[in-house]
Amino acid sequence: MRKKDKGNFFTTIFEGKYKHVIFILLLFLILSISFFKISFKNYVPQASDTMQWRSSAECMIEYNKTHKEQAQWNSNVFSGMPGYLISFGTKYPFINTIKRVTNKIMNWRIFLLFMAALGVYLFMIFLGFEPIIAFISAIGFALSCHFLGLLEIGHNSKFKTLIYIPWIFFSIHYLKERKSILAMGLAALLLIGQLRENHPQISYYTFILIGIYWLFNLIWSIKDKKVKDFIYFSLMFLGVLVITVMAVAQPYLSTMEYGDFTIRSGAEGVGQSYATSWSFHPAEMISFIIPNFFGGTSPNYWGWMPFTQTSMYMGVIILVLAIIAIFFDRRRIVKVLMATSIVALLMSFGKHLPLLSNFLLKYLPFFNKFRVPAMILILLQFSVVIMAGYGLKSIVRKVKDKEEKFAQLMGRALIIVIILGLIFVASESLFQKLEYSQPEEFSKLKKQYVSAYGRTDGMKYATRHMQKTKDTRHKLLVNDGYIAIGLLILFFALTYAFSKNKLGKYPYLLLIMILVVIDLINVDQRFLQDVYPKKKIDSTYQKTAADKFLLKDKEEFRIYPLAGEFGQNRWAYYHQSIGGYHGAKLERYQEIIENCLNKEVQNRIPINWNIVNMLNAKYVVFNKKLPLENLEYASYDRDQKLTIYKNTSYLPRAWFVDSTELISNKENIWKRLNQRDFDPGKTAIIEKEISGISAPDSSQVILQNYDLHGIEFKVTTDTTSFLNISEIYYPKGWKAYIDGKKTEIYASNYILRGVVIPPGEHILTMQYDSETYNISIILSLLGLILTVLLLIIGAIFYYRENY
Repeated sequence: MRKKDKGNFFTTIFEGKYKHVIFILLLFLILSISFFKISFKNYVPQASDTMQWRSSAECMIEYNKTHKEQAQWNSNVFSGMPGYLISFGTKYPFINTIKRVTNKIMNWRIFLLFMAALGVYLFMIFLGFEPIIAFISAIGFALSCHFLGLLEIGHNSKFKTLIYIPWIFFSIHYLKERKSILAMGLAALLLIGQLRENHPQISYYTFILIGIYWLFNLIWSIKDKKVKDFIYFSLMFLGVLVITVMAVAQPYLSTMEYGDFTIRSGAEGVGQSYATSWSFHPAEMISFIIPNFFGGTSPNYWGWMPFTQTSMYMGVIILVLAIIAIFFDRRRIVKVLMATSIVALLMSFGKHLPLLSNFLLKYLPFFNKFRVPAMILILLQFSVVIMAGYGLKSIVRKVKDKEEKFAQLMGRALIIVIILGLIFVASESLFQKLEYSQPEEFSKLKKQYVSAYGRTDGMKYATRHMQKTKDTRHKLLVNDGYIAIGLLILFFALTYAFSKNKLGKYPYLLLIMILVVIDLINVDQRFLQDVYPKKKIDSTYQKTAADKFLLKDKEEFRIYPLAGEFGQNRWAYYHQSIGGYHGAKLERYQEIIENCLNKEVQNRIPINWNIVNMLNAKYVVFNKKLPLENLEYASYDRDQKLTIYKNTSYLPRAWFVDSTELISNKENIWKRLNQRDFDPGKTAIIEKEISGISAPDSSQVILQNYDLHGIEFKVTTDTTSFLNISEIYYPKGWKAYIDGKKTEIYASNYILRGVVIPPGEHILTMQYDSETYNISIILSLLGLILTVLLLIIGAIFYYRENY
C-alpha cells in the first residue's frame, strides 16, 4: 500500500497534469530564495565595472532626459568621444524593454537568470526530456558560477547577452525541425533581442555555435540525401539573418563606423598580446572539478590569467553527466554540442595554443577585435548542461533495459573515485609543494613593503604576507577537493544503487537534482554576498568637496586627474575629464596618451603641458604636492585627500592661431607636440594644405552655447584665420557651419578640430549629425516591423494548423 501511495505521489509530481507548472515554479522559487535580497528588496552588488560605466554614462543619461534624439557623443571621458559603446540604447522598443515592466516586481538580474533557466527547460522539453531531467539541466545553467561572477563585477551587458543563448539555439533548432513562418519570427525575435544588448563578443560566439550546428547538419543532409530540405532551412535562416541585420542596424552601423577610428581598428585588431592576455590555460581545466584549485577568484587566484573575478565552474555532477552522454548517447545533437565544447576549449586556450590562436587572429573575420579568449567558455557551459540531460537520460535508459555491464561500470567508477579520494587525502601534504603564486607576485609585494617599511622590515613583512597567502590558497584547494570527492562518491553510489534496482527512478532523479543544486550553490555563495541597498550604492555618486569646488566654476573647462586618478571614470560623472577608462577609445587620442602626454619631465613630474593646455585642462587633481610654476593651489578635499591646482597656462575652448605647420606623418606630429618650443596657443599642426590663411591682428571668440550635440561660438577676425577648437576630432559625426553654411573641419594638433574663419563677425556652429545613424534607424524600424509581421502571420498559421 505504501509503495502504491509513493508511486502515486511521484507520478502526480513528475508526470501529472501540472508537472511543467510545478517545475517552472520550482525554478523561480530556488532562484528567488537563493538571491532574495536582490530579487525583491532592491539590494544590488557594489559592482566596480557598473560604477565605472555609470560615471562615464551620466552626461548621456542626463541628455536623454531632456532631448528627443538620444545622445551619441560623450563629452566627459577622454575630452570627448562617441558614446556608441558607453550608453547607446536602441531607439525603438522591442523584447528587451520587458525588463522595464518586470523590474518593478523583481530585480532584472534574477529575473534574467530565471529566463535563462526557462529557455533551457523549454528546449529540453521540446527535445523530448522528462520534466525533472529538463529541470536539472535548467537549474544547472541558471546557477552557473560564471553568471553570478559577471553580475558581481558589473559586466551587465555581457550577462544580458548570455541569457539569450539557450533561447536562440532552441529557435534555430525549431526552425530546422518545423520550417515555419512562426519559427522564422521567433528566431529573428531572439537574435535581435540578443544583439540589441550590445555585447558583440558574446553574440560572435553565439554565431560560432550556430555555425557549428549548421555545418554538422549540412554534412548529415548530404549523408541522408536530404539536401533540398537543408537548403530550404538555410534559405529561411538566411531570411532571418537579413531581417535581423536590418533590425539591429541601430546601434551596429554606428558602432562599426566608430570601430574604424578606435584602438581596435585595422587588420591587426587589438593586437596579439592584448587579444590573448586572458587566455585559459589547459591546466586550469582542473577547476571544472575543483573550483578553487587555482584559488578561485582574485586576490586568491594564482593561475595564468592576470586576474579573474569569476569562475568557470559548471558543477562536477553536471560535468560527469555530460561525459556520460558523450560515451553513451550517439544522438546528433550531442555530437554538435560535443564539437562545440571542444572548439570552445581550444579557442579559450589563446596564447597557450599559439598555432591555433595566431591562425584565428589572422584569418577568422573580426576575431582579432576581441580580447579575453576565456570568455568563449560560455559555449562549453551551455553545451555541458544540455549534454548532462542526455547523460541522465542514458542512465535511465540503461537501467530500464537492465544492462548489467552498465551497473558494473558504475560500480567500478565508484571504487575508482573512492580510491582517488583516499589518494587525495594521503597526498594533502604534497599539495603544499605547489607554487601557489603568480610570476612577479612576490616581487611586487617586496617592492610595496620595502617602500613602506625599509628593506629589512619590508622583506620580512612581504615574506610573511606571501606565506599567509599561500596557506590560504592551499586550504581553498584542499577544501574544494574534499567536496568534489564527496559529491562524486555520492553520485556514483546513487547511480550504482539505481542501476541495481535498489533505488527507484524518481527518487534517484530527485536526489541527483538535490546534489546538483547543493553542488552549485556551495560555489555560488562565494558571489553576490556583498550586496547593499540600491540607495546606498547611488550615494556613491554624491558630490565630494572636490566636485563642489569644481562645479562652482561655470566656465566650460576640463580637468586633468593625475596618476591613478587618470583612469577613473568617477570624475566624468560631474566633470569633463581628459582621462577616464574605456576599452575602445579613439585611436588618435590613445596615441597622444602613449606618445605625448607624459613625455616631457619637469621637476621629476612627467607632464607635457602642450597637450594639457590645448585640451582646455583648467584644473589638475593630485594627491601630492606639485611644485610647478604654472600651477597654483585652488582647493583641498580632506576626505578624498586630493589637492586641486589651477593651471594658469591652460587654453580656452577655442582660439585663433598665428600660424599653421603642415605635417602629415603622425610620428612627426607627436615629436613636434613634445618639443618645448612648440606653443599650441600660437601654432596649429595640420595634416593637409590650407591656403589663404594668416594671423589676425584683431580677433575674439565667445562660446555662446554648449551641449553634447551642439556647440555655438561667436567669432570675430580681421582676416581669414585658422580657429583651433579644443574638441576632439571625429570626422563621421561632427559638422561645422559658418552663418548656416557648411564648412570643413580639419584635424588639428592630431586630436583637435580646426576651422577656417573668413574676416568679419560670424556664428560658428558645430552639430553632431551622423548620416549613418539616420540610415540605421530607418533600417531598424523596417526590420522590427518585418519581425512582428512574421510572428503575427506565423501565429495565425500555427493556430489554424493545430487548433
